[in-house]
Amino acid sequence: MNWYATLNEAQSFLADAGASDAVLARLIEAASREADRLSRRHFYVREESRIFTPVSAREAFVDDVLSVDEIAVDSAGDGTFSQVLDAADFVLLPDNSWPKWMIVIPWHRSEWLLTTDRSLRVTGSWGYGDGQSGAPWRSLGVTATVADAESTEISLSEPYVAERGMTLRVGDEQMFVEAVDGASATVRRGVNGSTASAHDGAAVDRALWPANLTQAVLTLVGYAVRAGGQQGLERRRIGNYSEQFWSPEEQREIERRVFHRFRRWTVGGAG
Repeated sequence: MNWYATLNEAQSFLADAGASDAVLARLIEAASREADRLSRRHFYVREESRIFTPVSAREAFVDDVLSVDEIAVDSAGDGTFSQVLDAADFVLLPDNSWPKWMIVIPWHRSEWLLTTDRSLRVTGSWGYGDGQSGAPWRSLGVTATVADAESTEISLSEPYVAERGMTLRVGDEQMFVEAVDGASATVRRGVNGSTASAHDGAAVDRALWPANLTQAVLTLVGYAVRAGGQQGLERRRIGNYSEQFWSPEEQREIERRVFHRFRRWTVGGAG
């Protein structure tokens, strides 16, 4: 789930490799999760609350965050987080770039953070996204309809707009596309912390990633397809399957050349 390259992109990139769709699907998933591991962050957008320990009464380091719905402080120390900050009480940093990774209380505000363990709860949209905005989504120019929250088949207003491997946002719900047949798509519902619900002609957006991240994932998939099984490659296991990737020496080179620019060096104070 949350592939950083679609099946169509992998097929085009490896047109002469002869790999089956099933093999490519496994490799895209494995390479996407390896990208998360090597960069020490995730690029998909997850909606949830996370707990942190502030470093001072005015500052807290957090995970990659794109937007914040609520910041609450456990002022009583009982896990209730009853002190909710107003939007004017805090600033997200850095300025003029995404994602944000620091919360600062301006000196002219009367609110304070507590430096006790796990005293800060932040609810919002987490992840790196495309690194260009706080809303890394692009409209597909179509609408989607699904009768209830359980169905895994959605109807789109135009055929073959969605692709296998896309993460879609339909209304406020995120879905992962597992198959496409004309104007019908088989999806995994309510992914990334979102809530599944019925939709009637809801606008459809696709998640965006950095273009060089997609290229890096395709490069890893191509390497695994063309070199998998050769002596000296290291085996990676993802869930119930495993694939051959690279030797330890090659892994270090990949980290240096491909993922260095995405690596997160400031780690949030999660409890």
